[in-house]
Amino acid sequence: MRRMFSLVVLLTSVWRGSAQGTVQFTCLLQGVEQVSPSTAIAVTGSGSLTLNGSLLTYSFQVPNLLVFPSGAHFHADGTDLIWSLAHYEYVPASGSWPGGVTFNGSGTIPAYQDELLSGHWYVQLHSLQYVGGVIRGYVVPVPEPTTSVVFAAALAMVWCGRAWAARRR
Repeated sequence: MRRMFSLVVLLTSVWRGSAQGTVQFTCLLQGVEQVSPSTAIAVTGSGSLTLNGSLLTYSFQVPNLLVFPSGAHFHADGTDLIWSLAHYEYVPASGSWPGGVTFNGSGTIPAYQDELLSGHWYVQLHSLQYVGGVIRGYVVPVPEPTTSVVFAAALAMVWCGRAWAARRR
């Protein structure tokens, strides 16, 4: 039984160590664009981000955007964080992509890593033509599927160890 417990502790510590190295995030951007005095259209976009240590790499795509943003920033709830994204690039329509803007960049995050990891960062695209002035979306961590797998394996090992010990009696 001691060996089984040691193995569970070892597997758990190995899993925790690897999870702290690289963290994946996703972001859904939403807003409304005023394209004429009488016409407003819903705008959606998406993004994927990777945090490796303190280096954050990101890619955002906003298709069908007619009015380009005047600014784009990361913010964090309850903080003074305003961290600018790399300048956007217009990518014309091709294949299944209808055309729109993309933001691709990376940098060492200035601060507020705990807020990022807990889902309190968001992205805002600014323009006077966006209703409310912004198109925005929260940056949320992607759960690691290995968490439940490691936990289930540990429980199975404990159960098997107990069953084996009961048969030996």
